[in-house]
Amino acid sequence: MKLIQILIFTLLGCLGTWAQNPATSAPKIVCEKPEFDFGTSDNTQTIVHEYEVKNAGDLTLEIKQVRPSCGCTVAEISQRTLKPGETATIKASLNLSGRAGRQEKHIMVESNDPQTPTLILGLRGDIKQDFAVTPERLTPGQ
Repeated sequence: MKLIQILIFTLLGCLGTWAQNPATSAPKIVCEKPEFDFGTSDNTQTIVHEYEVKNAGDLTLEIKQVRPSCGCTVAEISQRTLKPGETATIKASLNLSGRAGRQEKHIMVESNDPQTPTLILGLRGDIKQDFAVTPERLTPGQ
């Protein structure tokens, strides 16, 4: 009888520990510096920045898509499949031509990470222009 009680208490203790710390295997996308502030630039430049993303999980990370928020930004990833502990580089280019003032652009990185299916990377800064035309548009007849 004592042996059965000991087995039951041991089993209940193991179940309690498992319930508190369930073993979950999953990929995990991490970027230590997801925001980049390029400061102040003139509108004749193209800003280039590289983000490093890492798989901090214990299953293979699949990068499904890297999508900039607008056409003035281009993003390329060095590799789409990352084993646990591996890193990849996302090279972003922001064309400042024709832009002025404060700019904030984003890059969405979609992956199979269940906790962060979309990682958002940011580019921001101020753009100065040599001269400004006011009004920006002129419509005949108005």
